[in-house]
Amino acid sequence: MAAQSPRRARRSQGEPEKHYWYYQDLEQLTGKAMNTLYQHCRRGSFDPASLESVIYFVARHATPEVKRNILEYTLQPGGKNPAT
Repeated sequence: MAAQSPRRARRSQGEPEKHYWYYQDLEQLTGKAMNTLYQHCRRGSFDPASLESVIYFVARHATPEVKRNILEYTLQPGGKNPAT
């Protein structure tokens, strides 16, 4: 029997996967400068530790193209995720 990869072995033991995002990702999605994003964070527009907070921030401040992709994906049942 072949040995499991370390990642699969940890997942099978119930360890949650971790995913990270960076301010550069928000910069790309919103078109806002890095300093502007830091200001939004300091002023409480979003909480970087809360995925829900970041999603709402992106939904409000995304570029028109990203907003259009989100809307089209939301309205098309079974549609392909434009971010994958």
